[in-house]
Amino acid sequence: MKRRLVSATLLVVLSTMSAPTTLAQVSTAAPITLVMTAGVVPGVKASDPDPPDGATGVTTPLLGWTAGETAKWHDVYLGTNPTPGAAEYKGRQAQAWNMWYEMAGWIAGTTYYWRIDEIEEDGSTIHTGDVWSFTAGGPYTAYNPDPPDGARNVPTDTDLSWV
Repeated sequence: MKRRLVSATLLVVLSTMSAPTTLAQVSTAAPITLVMTAGVVPGVKASDPDPPDGATGVTTPLLGWTAGETAKWHDVYLGTNPTPGAAEYKGRQAQAWNMWYEMAGWIAGTTYYWRIDEIEEDGSTIHTGDVWSFTAGGPYTAYNPDPPDGARNVPTDTDLSWV
């Protein structure tokens, strides 16, 4: 289980005292030792993207992630905008579904950006996720045809090519 540091408590221990004291009780002339104690809470953001961030040659139009530990729903954002927003919003998934199948498929050679925002049970606490990216590969859509689409008067013995 992943844990993230979200708060810290600073205790000041005077070298001449036997117990921790507060900062207000510390004399500036006294030697001090600083002791840090950390409080942790469950990971609230989505993590472990699949495909991994920066992946290339992705052919399966399926996104997956590890849900934040307190998430009730997942808002899915996917598109070619490096800062996904309202135009890239795909929908809200129930807690049990931490995957998204993109019915439209990918366009080969295109970089996609995606983000999962985790929503708490109250419906108003939203943990904005990190933006991940991948570049699509595979046989989904041919692009960059030669001769170009719509070309006229092309000889019938012309070699056709595309990426």
